[in-house]
Amino acid sequence: MEMPPMQDAATPAAHAEWAHSFEEDQGDLQIYRPLATYAFPAARRGRESLIFAAGGLQAHLVPGPDDRPRGGIVTNLGMNRFRLTAPGDPQGNVVEVVEANPDKLIIRVLPHD
Repeated sequence: MEMPPMQDAATPAAHAEWAHSFEEDQGDLQIYRPLATYAFPAARRGRESLIFAAGGLQAHLVPGPDDRPRGGIVTNLGMNRFRLTAPGDPQGNVVEVVEANPDKLIIRVLPHD
C-alpha cells in the first residue's frame, strides 16, 4: 500500500518537527517521534530531527560536535523519497517515508547506489 504524498498538508507529518527515536529503530527502519509531545528517554548522543511544513520535508537537523543542531540539506526526490545531506557528508542518505501517523514517523534508509 502506497502512502499519500507528504506534501499534503493533511498528513500527520505536516507542520511538525520529528526527532529520531533511535532506541526504537529496527534494521533499516528509523523511528521518529513528535518533538513537541513525545517523552524521549535521556540519551548521551544528540538526536537528528526532520522538520515538515506545507510543502513537505523542509529541514534536516543533525547534532554538531557541541550537540547544537546543524542544518543539513533536504532534496525532494519524489515518491516519498528524500536525500538528506548532513554537514561534512556530501553524499548523504536517501530515505523513504514508509509510514506517518500522529505519533510515529517511520523512514527507511535506502542503500547507496
